[in-house]
Amino acid sequence: MPSTTHEQLLEKIVPIEERYEEINDLMAQNDVATNPTRLQELAKEQAAIQELVAAYRQYREVEKQFDEAKALFEETTDDEMREMARDEVQSLEAQLDDLGGRMTTLLLPTDPNDD
Repeated sequence: MPSTTHEQLLEKIVPIEERYEEINDLMAQNDVATNPTRLQELAKEQAAIQELVAAYRQYREVEKQFDEAKALFEETTDDEMREMARDEVQSLEAQLDDLGGRMTTLLLPTDPNDD
């Protein structure tokens, strides 16, 4: 199950994902598309957050699968199905933990000398 720490992490990422979508919209606008300097600025900003946004979206998808598997585990009375659902819940929980760690790392400030 997603932990409180993960939920706090996700709250930090939501505005970053919103900015990512805003950048996509801006880059599609004609006045930006014809301004190479502005387009380059936006592309650089987008590239800096792209991996984090991808991890966030993957986390949300795995979280949905986790919730579905957990519900199946709780609702089914068939022992074999419960065992399969339990295994799936454990696997998805490990994926959520891994993705949470990845997002935490991706949120760390980058070294400006790496540009």
